[in-house]
Amino acid sequence: MARTSTDPPTFTATETPAGFYYSILQFGSLGYLTLFAAKDSRYGLDLNPDDWLFQNNTTVYGLDYYRNTMGRAVPAGNYPVSIPALINLLLHE
Repeated sequence: MARTSTDPPTFTATETPAGFYYSILQFGSLGYLTLFAAKDSRYGLDLNPDDWLFQNNTTVYGLDYYRNTMGRAVPAGNYPVSIPALINLLLHE
């Protein structure tokens, strides 16, 4: 993918693979994916948010959603974990 815009950050596919791929990825100012387009020539799939046949109903709730619903993206236990302790844990388990 190549960056085709910086405001908003937008990346567009530079190749057309045989299977499923995202042809466009666009991100909001906080770094979350806000728009995408996808294609798969094997099935004739062409999801484009500008196409009236496809309504992009993707909802991005943002950081609060992930923190409140998904929880913290850290190992369970005591917080914070030092980098040396984390490396030691990963190497010896």
